[in-house]
Amino acid sequence: MSKPIDQVKQTVSRISEEITGRLSDSPKAVAGALGLAAAAAAGAYAVRRTGSRRTDMTPFHVVSTEDGWQLRNEGADEVVASFGRKRDAIREGRRLAGDQRPSCLVVHNSDGTISRTHTYRPQAT
Repeated sequence: MSKPIDQVKQTVSRISEEITGRLSDSPKAVAGALGLAAAAAAGAYAVRRTGSRRTDMTPFHVVSTEDGWQLRNEGADEVVASFGRKRDAIREGRRLAGDQRPSCLVVHNSDGTISRTHTYRPQAT
């Protein structure tokens, strides 16, 4: 199994390729791709800051798209759901992240910058 930082590096590389492929797309699409790259960098920082305690953390992201907002599962590299309103995507993201502890929800602005994060630690048994 690869180290968490290696997984983050692979994610950043994959997202960088996506950004390069979208440079001719709309500015909003490029901003969304840049937001994902920023999220990957934030994940790298969290791993570096807390060490191996977060190796099994599932990161979810709320990102802007041309058609509204998406909830993405970074760990599975998939779109979980699409929404017309940001608050609906956040609501579902918080529910899903809370159900899949340990996890985090990274909420992005429409320009791709990170607005806020929510961390869901494992519940005490």
